[in-house]
Formats: sequence, C-alpha cells, structure tokens
Amino acid sequence: MPHITEFLKPTSVAEALRLLRAQPGRMPLAGGTFLTAHLPKKITGLVDLSGLGLDYIKRRDGAVALGAMTTLAAMAQAAALGPLAALCRDCATQPLRNAITVGGNVMLPLRWSDLPLLLSVLRADFVIHAPRQKTLSADDFFRSVPAKTVGPAGLLTEIVVPDMRRVRLARKKIVRAHDDIPALHVAVALRLERRRACDVRIAFVAQKPLPTRVPAAEALLEGVVPTAALIAAAAAAARAAGAALSDFRFSGAYLNEMLGVHVRRLLTDCVSPSA
Repeated sequence: MPHITEFLKPTSVAEALRLLRAQPGRMPLAGGTFLTAHLPKKITGLVDLSGLGLDYIKRRDGAVALGAMTTLAAMAQAAALGPLAALCRDCATQPLRNAITVGGNVMLPLRWSDLPLLLSVLRADFVIHAPRQKTLSADDFFRSVPAKTVGPAGLLTEIVVPDMRRVRLARKKIVRAHDDIPALHVAVALRLERRRACDVRIAFVAQKPLPTRVPAAEALLEGVVPTAALIAAAAAAARAAGAALSDFRFSGAYLNEMLGVHVRRLLTDCVSPSA
C-alpha cells in the first residue's frame, strides 16, 4: 500500500467521523479482507475502527444488536443469533471468519458476501452516523450500494436483527466448489404463528451483489398455512422474477430453473415441523 500516508486510530465514533470529514482521501478500515487486495489508489489514509468498541452482540428490546466490528467468528458462536449463527459457521474459512466484520461485509457487498442476503431476509435495521444518527431498513440500505447510501464521511455502527428464537432461516448456493464465487445465492426467512406463515422474506443474489427480493412469492404465503401448492406457486413466482439470470459457468435457463427449485426446497424446509 505505497499510497497510504496516514493510519489513524480514533477512540470514539465522533472522532472517527471528524477524521473522515477532515480529509477526502481517508477511508474506514474494518476487517481489511477486501481493502488488503483492492484498496483504491485514491485512498491515502485509513481510519481504523477497531478502537470504537463496536464489537458486541447484545439482546436489546426483544431484538439482537450487532456492533459493526463484530466478526463472523463471533456471530457463529452466538446463541442469541439462532439459525443465523449456524449459517455464519458455513461462511468463508475460519481464518477469514476471524477477520471479516459484519459492517465490512455489508458496506462493500460482493457476490461472495454472505451477510447482505441473510440480513435482508431477516429484516435487519442498519444504524448509520452521517454525521447524525439514522436507522434504515434492509430494503432501504440495500436499495443502492451501501457505501453511497452511508457516504464517504459516514459510518455504519450497528445492525439490529429481530428476535431469532422463532425465526426459521435457510439458504442455498450454486457453486462449482465450496470456496467458489456463487452463481446463485438464495435465502428464505419466516415465522410460523398457529401454522400460518408470517414475516415471509424470499430473496436472491446472482450476477449483481445486492439482494433482490421476490415480493410476489412472499405475498402468496404471508398470513396463510403454507401448503405444498402455495409453496409451488411461490417457486413459480421466483422463477418469473429471475428471468434474466446469467453467469459464464451456468446457462441462464438453468439458473432460473434452480432459483425456483431452491425457493421451493428452502420454503419446505422452513415450514417443516422439525425445522
């Protein structure tokens, strides 16, 4: 990194924001797994976020708050995160899980980033200081590239996910090998209340790194008992939403068909009595 001339380590969010505003060539540093290999040449200073006290997992008002510097490794061991913890154990490799932070993974989403899709179907909220504090829903946060949403002088400080104790969450990737970049990543989340599906969220990531929700499929299941016929209809709606999928490794027709297949399988898994 020969073009880096500053390495700054603030001890508070306010100080970090001040340092970012003071010099346009400065950039926040979280886990560093992306910046180590892809740091833009226009960046001349790094603002290290490790001293801000943002590495925590706390129950709060019936939800779970994640500090933006919390690592995937910590999330994978957190009982409060329920099924999300189990999926985090299947993300990346152990050395990378020790370094990747939840904030870094969502601020610079790539096709192999796991958390944007999972946090999207979990209806997470994102707390931003830019410089005033505001909270965005997952839909608003991922409507555009998060770095643009937050701004060059802003910070993502916390992600809040709902109470995970009754959430059913499942995901599936299409890859050639375990460590391959996914050609398709699909996730489903819901709750069952008196056998009826609630808070149904279905989304996928394919050629673009930001999650794409499938509202037409969600609406078919929301508030009703999820029968096999309704699940099949939701799968068909998902196939319609992914009509333009493409990847150099797989044909668009195959990916489109597998989007429907995986939505059907994931929904079936989520509504199973043993889930």
